[in-house]
Amino acid sequence: MDHAQLGKDELTWALVQEEWPLCSDCDSRIQHFFVGGSSNRVTFEYDEFVEACNVTECALCSAIIEARDELILAENTTLVAGQGARSQRLITIETTSPSMLKIDINREFLDSYKFDIKSDDEHGNLTPEVVSFMKTQLSLCLSDPSHTKCRVDAGFGVEWPARLLHISSTGRDREALEVRLVNFQDPMMGSFAALSYCWGSREEHERNTPLQLNASTKDLLRAGIPASRLPLTLRQAVAVCRQLDLEYIWIDALCIIQDDPSDWMAEAKKMATVYSMAKITIIATGAASSYDGFLKSDVNSAWLDSPFVPPARLVAQRYCTSGFHTNRRLHRPESSDPIDSRGWTYQEELLSTRLLRFTTDDVQWQCNTHSACVCGQPSWNEELYRPRDERESGKPPEWRDLMPHFSHRSFTFAVDRLPALAGLARKYAHEHRPPPGKPDLVYVAGNWQHQLQPSTASPHCGMLAWKSVHFLNPSCYRDYVAPSFSWASIQGYLIFDGTVPTVVLSEVLDVGTTLAPPRGDPFGRVSDGFVSLRGPVIPCHIAAVQNDEPGGKWFTRITIDLVAGDGDRANMPQRLRIQNCYWDCPVSWGESPKGDAFVHRSVTEPETASFGKAMAKIIVLLYGNHEDQGSRFVGLVLGREPDGKRHQRLALVMMESLDGPVVDVEKLNQFNQVVMIA
Repeated sequence: MDHAQLGKDELTWALVQEEWPLCSDCDSRIQHFFVGGSSNRVTFEYDEFVEACNVTECALCSAIIEARDELILAENTTLVAGQGARSQRLITIETTSPSMLKIDINREFLDSYKFDIKSDDEHGNLTPEVVSFMKTQLSLCLSDPSHTKCRVDAGFGVEWPARLLHISSTGRDREALEVRLVNFQDPMMGSFAALSYCWGSREEHERNTPLQLNASTKDLLRAGIPASRLPLTLRQAVAVCRQLDLEYIWIDALCIIQDDPSDWMAEAKKMATVYSMAKITIIATGAASSYDGFLKSDVNSAWLDSPFVPPARLVAQRYCTSGFHTNRRLHRPESSDPIDSRGWTYQEELLSTRLLRFTTDDVQWQCNTHSACVCGQPSWNEELYRPRDERESGKPPEWRDLMPHFSHRSFTFAVDRLPALAGLARKYAHEHRPPPGKPDLVYVAGNWQHQLQPSTASPHCGMLAWKSVHFLNPSCYRDYVAPSFSWASIQGYLIFDGTVPTVVLSEVLDVGTTLAPPRGDPFGRVSDGFVSLRGPVIPCHIAAVQNDEPGGKWFTRITIDLVAGDGDRANMPQRLRIQNCYWDCPVSWGESPKGDAFVHRSVTEPETASFGKAMAKIIVLLYGNHEDQGSRFVGLVLGREPDGKRHQRLALVMMESLDGPVVDVEKLNQFNQVVMIA
């Protein structure tokens, strides 16, 4: 085998068996880490490490030296002590890049699961070891009596899909598969797989349209076609089902009539049932499109496999960085798998009872009771590695906690944004249904009506107080998706503000949406919406000037000034000063029929163009305390819709009082107005 060059920007790790004899230097450094915790990582240079150790007696030194000899480690490699998720001792060799390699010297892990050398087979890493892993995990979940949280009954609100794909062999060749579209029948309940995957970009589909269920292909699919005619991602999902002895699979592109809007709406409403009641959900995490495939031929291919003393094996493989092993602290987009950026796949994962993830460099299992991965390496993120039910402490997640993980995701069709949450919304409504005699929860374009209103009884400042954090340039959709007060109207990294209300100053009077179509899914698409608020309103000026600073923000610098400034208290409810302003998206300047200048969201430009002063308003939602930024007022900056008729949300603004922490509620109430935000 050719020696592999391990350069400056790569990383290895080693699991050390507890009974191994270690020299005093190794022992003290590793033990020091575990006593001190992850904040006390101990770093030292390789040459310093070797010089300080007794090579002839220390198993860890021997392993590291052999690794360097075999892999030709860079001379300036750094050793870092770090904690393993399922080990008692861990040493890593690292520098800076997420391009990584691992050295595993824990014999038990290697004897359990190990990938083969790179193969040119279409089914890539679907090796006997991986197939055994999949079957073992599925069988364990289905048979182990301790997996009570994985037993999902066909209870309230279950709507089975109209169709599934039946998988069978063609003739005598068991490996030659065909799929046939069949109507759903009761015996199929809970005995099918579901696929979660990326379709790919709209441009890619227009350039090379994959096979879909539509009016022209319905008869063809009913008659059955060779699986080889399917796009690679779908074809490989069928192969996984075959290995797991599953006869049926649900794939949206082939089980929903794509050119029939009524069928699409009817079947899209059944997502919660499809994914929660499937025997397993196959997540094609590493595939960017339906043509990519997810069974990678070089996933964790062994670079080095040799024995050494004490009895064990030294195996070098790529360091896994996806799924459980994603280092969330790095905040690197390239560290995420393609599926992590797509909208539909978010609820598909959360709704599923059992997940089988095929990431870019690993195969991982997760159910409501147990998690496991083929590679066996420790997890960067223990929270990701735990079973989902354990992470959530058995409680349904708060709706506001879902938004930051969903808001940045993209869609082939922007109008699918709300439907892609409908299954989760339907499940949430069921799990939080009020007692008999109480009104049902009202869902409003990605929000719950009762959560819009801030309250001093809650540590949260309401679902109106969301803001962009600019990790990804936020943008406003060209197509109508949601009213501007809703976070669903913006694509970008969004979070809710952390101010804890002590005085609530605005009241939600009314809220509503118009469904699209009018009698459509109450959790689905909308064509219009509004919220009416009554609260203190402060006039302000908005202007945009070109930002010439190197490394400046993504948009032209937008300034906002209170009309009364820091001056006459008679013209202000309280002397205030702008502290921070979080713009939702680029904005544009407009002019009303009367010649008045106003500001509105821009749906055509990626950046804000310069413009002079224009009038706007701030409605003050609340006064409260922020853990890091102290006491402050929180409000919404309001412009106008492009036609100038209704108010439109532009930003979330923080203001500090120049009169101290006392809030003159009576004075503020004199400035109350009713505003409608569309």
